[in-house]
Parts: sequence; C-alpha cells; structure tokens
Amino acid sequence: MRRILLLALLIVFSCSKDEPPRYLLSVSASLGGAVSTTGGDYAEGKSVTITATANAEYQFVNWSNGSTQNPITVTVMADQVLTANFAKVKYGLTLSTEGEGTVSEELISS
Repeated sequence: MRRILLLALLIVFSCSKDEPPRYLLSVSASLGGAVSTTGGDYAEGKSVTITATANAEYQFVNWSNGSTQNPITVTVMADQVLTANFAKVKYGLTLSTEGEGTVSEELISS
C-alpha cells in the first residue's frame, strides 16, 4: 500500500507544470489625469504597457518610479505600485505699456 501511495505522489508531482510566480501591479493616477489600466495579477516577466493621459489644463509630469516615459512599459518582477503624476498647466503673462500709464497686477484665482 505504501509503495502505491509513493508511486501516486511521484506521478502527480512529475506531471505538474512549474508555473512562473504571479505578482500584483497596481496603477493609479494623481489628480489631473487617467491611466490606461489599473493593473492586475501578472506572471513574472510579463511586460505591460501603460499610458497616462492628462485632463484639460493638466500635463503629465512623471511616474512614481521617476520615469518620464509615456507610455511606459513595465516588466513585472515583483509586486509593484505605480502612480502617474500630473500638474496644472501654468501660463506666463507679460504686460507692457505704450505711452504713459501704469499696469498693476492682482491675482484673482490661481
């Protein structure tokens, strides 16, 4: 009986396939934009391409890992959290006068 059990275990273990480990990729966007995927559960070594899209009046700055590539391709090798960072667009304003007079500045809303 013991030999049969050992033989059965040997067959089960020899027939099972070694699957690569799986990891969680979590993707999010800061205020001012969106990302093409929120991530998921991926096999080790899987490449995932993610695009960050800025809302109107915002611009993409970088990813939380420091990369400024957009889209970015991430190779999943461990659990990872990635955030797309956006910033409000800033516009320059130059004032000048012709002739006599003055110009004053008052910030109403930033």
